[in-house]
Amino acid sequence: MDAPVAKFKVNVMVHPSPTPEEGAAWFFYPLARSKFIDEHPELYEGQSGTVVPLFEEEYQGRWILADSCAHNLQQSQRPPSTYLADLLRVHQAGFLREYVWLFLS
Repeated sequence: MDAPVAKFKVNVMVHPSPTPEEGAAWFFYPLARSKFIDEHPELYEGQSGTVVPLFEEEYQGRWILADSCAHNLQQSQRPPSTYLADLLRVHQAGFLREYVWLFLS
C-alpha cells in the first residue's frame, strides 16, 4: 500500500502597506496566487518551505492586482502608488505577461 501524499498547504502572509488604499489593492494578490496553487496542486508536489512562484502563478497575482486598479480607475480612483500606476499601464498596454516574465520570473 502506498503512503498518502501530503497536500501542499498555502499560508498567506500579508504585510502592512503604507496606506489603506494600497493595502486594499494588494489584498487580492496573495489570494489569486493561493487560488492558482489550490487549482494546480500537482505543480507543487514534494515542495516545502518558501516556494518561488511559478510564472503562471505570479501572472495571475499581478493580473488581479492590475485589474483591481483598472476597476478602481473606472470609479474615478487613481492607483494608490507609483508602482501600481505603472503596473496598470503595462496591463492596459497588453504586456503584463512580458512584464512578469522579464522582472518576476
